[in-house]
Amino acid sequence: MRQPRPSLQLLDLPNEIIGHVFAFLDSMPPSLTDVMALPARPQVQHVASTPLKKASILNHRLRKICLPLLFRHIFISSVDRLSSIFAFAVSNDLALHVATAQIYLHGPSSHQRPAWWIRLLEQFPRLSTLTITAPPNVFAEVVSQPIKLSDAWAFKIPFQTIQLHYDPSTTSSTALDHTSILHARPWSSFLVNESCSLLAYTTYEYFLRSTPSPLWPDPAHNVLHLLCNIRSFSFVAIFPTYTHVAQITEIMKNCMPRIEAITIKLLPDPQSTVLQDMLEASGHHFDVNDPWNEFETSLTLIGSAVVDLSGTDGPDRSLRELSMPDVCITGLKDTIEEGITRWLTEQPVHGWAYRGQGLWRRDLASETAETITQ
Repeated sequence: MRQPRPSLQLLDLPNEIIGHVFAFLDSMPPSLTDVMALPARPQVQHVASTPLKKASILNHRLRKICLPLLFRHIFISSVDRLSSIFAFAVSNDLALHVATAQIYLHGPSSHQRPAWWIRLLEQFPRLSTLTITAPPNVFAEVVSQPIKLSDAWAFKIPFQTIQLHYDPSTTSSTALDHTSILHARPWSSFLVNESCSLLAYTTYEYFLRSTPSPLWPDPAHNVLHLLCNIRSFSFVAIFPTYTHVAQITEIMKNCMPRIEAITIKLLPDPQSTVLQDMLEASGHHFDVNDPWNEFETSLTLIGSAVVDLSGTDGPDRSLRELSMPDVCITGLKDTIEEGITRWLTEQPVHGWAYRGQGLWRRDLASETAETITQ
């Protein structure tokens, strides 16, 4: 009589296979999934009930397999905790496994030498995505650029977020220089989430107010030098004024010569109550039509900027994708799709076509062929 095969237990497998199985239990961190939401002070996630965390406390062998997965995405609630985080990473041989980091800055840290981000990037050489959430006044030292705060009182923005990313598989992680976090790595993707501008609409001539932005275009500083390698740019701001959107589009045109993909989100999510919340917070002291009018004007500015970035006046004009997630809002889908499409298809030579879901793509090959035949 044939004897039944003994059942294979998890611990009978090699560590490499167990690690591969556990990788399917890994999940994306909030710094990647919620980066376009209204910025708020990040909270430490309690992950005691997650499958990976449960597996890590079963025995020493599984803990050693799980730790690199658990430490792929780290959250730093204060720069004062960096030393203890570094010590833990070194003692558990985790420094080369950290892929993303989210850090909350509650105030300036320029007194620290070397800067916190220099220490972070040197300690975790394979860190490819860095997300920073902080009050607007803190970003001046983060990006090493002046930020205009004279009208910050009108906006009352508590937090903003920036996210930097590069692809380590195609780009060396060697630090370029330590003069600015924007040049500390060969970042190829840059996201700016400026939060909500609705409270500024309660002030006189709100459209002349200067939004406190990590991307303030000060002509006295070399912003072009800091952003010239960016290939993917995302801008998120809830109901910004059209004058501020105009400034952002000028930065895209003048400071990002290699830009390939642009994502712009100017409206709250469909399920958000931020418009009603801000109306109540202001005592209904602004006309709800004003932010919507600014949005419609901003669409024109965006369409015009994308056309300019599609020009053939330079070898690096390689913009090929525009994404506008706001098309998911009921009642605005047609307005956004028709308005942007009208701008982008006025000159067929540029090769733009609407692909649906708020995505426009440009066929550079067809543009080149059409240009040659003319």
